[in-house]
Amino acid sequence: MSILLGLLIGVPFAWALLWRTATLGSHSFWELFAYPFGVLFIFNLVDLLILDWLIVCWVKPRWVILPGTEHIAIPNPYIHHFKEFLMGTVALGIVGLGIAALLSILL
Repeated sequence: MSILLGLLIGVPFAWALLWRTATLGSHSFWELFAYPFGVLFIFNLVDLLILDWLIVCWVKPRWVILPGTEHIAIPNPYIHHFKEFLMGTVALGIVGLGIAALLSILL
């Protein structure tokens, strides 16, 4: 779990740090926020469209269905995954704000 959390924060932080040093300019707080948030948002969007909607909801491989729950019909799984996507977007916004605050303090 700590490795996953480290990747969630460390990778966008490293990319934003590399972006800021590569452009050699002083950027506003919102520019520093937009870059890591964009990286995380693309990951969240790929998760929604490919993993959740395409694989889990449409293809439905056997390894996705828990044993003993084959007979349970979920009325609209697409909306459930979209709600989780929205909650993830809010959480990624908070992470992006934290990364931008850290970068503006460090650099």
